[in-house]
Amino acid sequence: MRSEPPSPGDQSQGLCHAESVSVWAPGFLPLILVAIADTWVYLDARARQRRRRDVTATLLALEIETPAAWLFWCVVLFLVFFPFYLAARRAA
Repeated sequence: MRSEPPSPGDQSQGLCHAESVSVWAPGFLPLILVAIADTWVYLDARARQRRRRDVTATLLALEIETPAAWLFWCVVLFLVFFPFYLAARRAA
C-alpha cells in the first residue's frame, strides 16, 4: 500500500508542524535566557579575574572563587546563585 504525497493545496501537514512549534517554543525561551545569563556570568567573572578584580563569595560553608565555580552553581541553582553573583559582583 503506497501513500500519495500531499497535494499542493493540502496544508494539513504544515499546520500540524506549525502548531507543534508554537507549543514548544515558549517552553524553551526561559531555558535559552538562563543559558545566556549563565554564559554572561562565566565571561564576566573570567574578565574580572584577569583584571585582578575577582568575584568571590561565601555562602554558609561554600566558597565560590573561580569563574567555573560561578558557572557551575548558576547552572545548578540559577534562581539562587545568579542574584548572589550580582550582589557579590557589586561588592567586589
